[in-house]
Amino acid sequence: LVMPTVGADVAFGLVAEKLDLAQVQARVKEALAAVNLLDLERRPIYALSGGQKQRIAIAGAIARQCEILLLDEPTALLDPDTQMDLVSQVRNLVKSRGLTAIWVTHRLDELDYCDGAFLLDQGRVIDQGQPERLKQRLVSPNH
Repeated sequence: LVMPTVGADVAFGLVAEKLDLAQVQARVKEALAAVNLLDLERRPIYALSGGQKQRIAIAGAIARQCEILLLDEPTALLDPDTQMDLVSQVRNLVKSRGLTAIWVTHRLDELDYCDGAFLLDQGRVIDQGQPERLKQRLVSPNH
């Protein structure tokens, strides 16, 4: 998040797309509506909660019409309720917009929300497949 207000931050990534002002405003409004934060368009970034900041970052990707979301530890530093809200929001966006979300995490419970998973060790893929199987492998390394 680099701009002073929510709307400006979501619009920031659109600068290189050479859109006119009306197109930028429409994309910003659509993206904020998609993450249920349209009412915060004029709010200063510093006044947002951690979960709201994560959703604003996602709105920026939606405004740019990205098809893949790369979420690196998106629930870090969020309280449990906000974590679940973010998970629910991302799952809804994936389904409603046909997006792919790549979710990087160290939290095994977050595998419960995934369709597939990769297990990395020192930056190398050492296994991939169903999240439940990989979760079991990590919980019981002897299997």
